[in-house]
Amino acid sequence: MRTLLVHLHPRPDTVAINRGRTVLVTGPDGMVAGGRHGLFVHQTRMLSRLRYRISGVEPFPVALSPVEQHRWLGYYVALPPERRWGGADGSRAGVGEAAQQALELRVWRAVGEGLHEDLDLTNFTGQPTRLRLEVEVEGDFVDQSQAGQADAAPLGTVARRWEPVGDAWTLVLDHRAEHAYDQQGERGVGRLWRGLTVGVERADAPPGYADGFLTFDVVLPPRGRWHGCLVMAPHLDGVPLPVPPCPTGEEDAEPDRRRNVFAATATRVDAPGGESLAPVVVGALTRARQDLADLRLDDLDRGTAAWIPAAGLPDFVALFGRDALTAGWQAALLGPEMMRGALLELPRWQGQEVRPWRDEEPGRMLHEAHTGPQAVLGLTPRARYYGSITTSGFYPVVLAQYWHWTGDRETVRRLVAPALRALEWLDRDADRDGDGFYEYQTRSTQGLRHQAWKDSGDAIVHEDGSP
Repeated sequence: MRTLLVHLHPRPDTVAINRGRTVLVTGPDGMVAGGRHGLFVHQTRMLSRLRYRISGVEPFPVALSPVEQHRWLGYYVALPPERRWGGADGSRAGVGEAAQQALELRVWRAVGEGLHEDLDLTNFTGQPTRLRLEVEVEGDFVDQSQAGQADAAPLGTVARRWEPVGDAWTLVLDHRAEHAYDQQGERGVGRLWRGLTVGVERADAPPGYADGFLTFDVVLPPRGRWHGCLVMAPHLDGVPLPVPPCPTGEEDAEPDRRRNVFAATATRVDAPGGESLAPVVVGALTRARQDLADLRLDDLDRGTAAWIPAAGLPDFVALFGRDALTAGWQAALLGPEMMRGALLELPRWQGQEVRPWRDEEPGRMLHEAHTGPQAVLGLTPRARYYGSITTSGFYPVVLAQYWHWTGDRETVRRLVAPALRALEWLDRDADRDGDGFYEYQTRSTQGLRHQAWKDSGDAIVHEDGSP
């Protein structure tokens, strides 16, 4: 009999699926109901509400779960509209009754750089029924860092249009914002244009739209089934992003092909069974390999042999310099692809001039690069922020580790120069009193106070606990 060593259940009130720069965060019931929930694309909440109702009543969740990191499947049941739930007020006191005389709603969803939902509504009763399937759809386009805050609001205007496209209908959510910034001598105008097009495809009943709800008037005979697809396609500055294919069909060819290459070539670990913990360790390593692949930021790929993982779900789907270097080095046993990806990408961001607001200095390596509204509009410096001492110090270390693991002379030769510039920055600007020890202090009005590995505001405190 095995003893459970530890049971971790982080964020028990949310479920997240992701691919690339897209994260869908729902409640355990599979619904997006505001708060910290949402469909986040490039750290922008393009959907703040996504909920289903059958003739005004939310269906009862029965079995819901991610089946892969980017796919989710949920089953719901409801009573036909002509029958009420067991409670006098229509409450769910009679869920058992619904199980016997059920309407079943199956939701298959997949995320890519957007969201694809397959809906199937089946009448398992012995009587025909007429109902209205309602899908609440709303987007507020707030920055992911603001989701859940009481005062979170769009930074510009959100327009909504319900319009025909050929023989189909689409709901268009369009957000535009502009902000002139002047931060410690850095001036500019940030412009943001992001939107979401919600298309209805292959629906067995024509859609309507009113008061934030897509509606479908459905007539189902006994054992009858209604089908429809919702395709939610984001755009950035007018450029549409590729939408994932139907979740019940073929794989998303190119992203899946790249991940399959890593799965096929990464080191595999095996161990004999028995009473030891070896199978537990092997299982953890196998799970870790898949989790790293699921964090892949596809837009930063340099072929199949060089890629970068996001720093974490659901809030840190962005490029973090020291996190990418550390993950690549620590996962070198699986293969050198993540090390190579980080080492090739970071020189593109290496500091070129003195910009106090961004804590940028010549030679200093990037700390973080965000793509959300706050960063794009210049409300924070984090579209390109350098407030870390660890990235610059760790880049040469990881380059040396890459050489030891691969012997890739050509790549290392190209990257020696940025590694030396990072070391020069440390000696020139990070040892401010010349005592041989490195120090840090932000010069930005919005900079990080702590710029070593523990960089949160309360990560390092005095002996009495004060910051």
